[in-house]
Amino acid sequence: MKPQALPAAISVRGALAAFLAVSLVVGVVTCRSQTTPVPDTVGIVVDETTPTTLLSFVPDTDPPDPTAEPTVPPGTIFGGDPCVALVAEDFAATAVAGLGPAVLVDTSPLSEDRCGFLVAVADQQFNISVQVVTVREYGKAPADDEDRVAITGVGRSAYSVARSDTEFEVWVQVDSGYFVVVAPDAASASRLARRAAQRADELAII
Repeated sequence: MKPQALPAAISVRGALAAFLAVSLVVGVVTCRSQTTPVPDTVGIVVDETTPTTLLSFVPDTDPPDPTAEPTVPPGTIFGGDPCVALVAEDFAATAVAGLGPAVLVDTSPLSEDRCGFLVAVADQQFNISVQVVTVREYGKAPADDEDRVAITGVGRSAYSVARSDTEFEVWVQVDSGYFVVVAPDAASASRLARRAAQRADELAII
């Protein structure tokens, strides 16, 4: 080989070596992407980041401003406040614990999704609550010792569950969501659930 041809040969060999190195890297990356195992799942994968509450609050600005006063999304059940689910007139028209019409003594939020109503009947006081629930909670399979009774004329669908002799639940589906009323007897729980169901969609923000 002539001396002047030596640099040219080295340049060609260097370029060829660089090309082979790049090709090898691309091949390894391609093989890895093709051999990534597919997740072994059946059915719908549950998104654990989904809020469990139906009363999620979002900033009422565009673009979102984290310092802005939050508001509820349109169509939120009870307008985002379960404490408006029942009013004094509802209790005055309902016999609680079979004793007669009740008087609303106090209303207090127990959590973002649940409100407590303290009522008085014949010198006795009772706690009644309304709680917003998710579709998963409403439609969960009943426990082995749970006896559900379907109720007609309350929302889109409803059922009652007796937890004890003094605690009855009525689970209700309405157009804007789901909720449960807890009262000391089955009759008052059903009647109050009917009242709350009528108010739920009326108060939903459109």
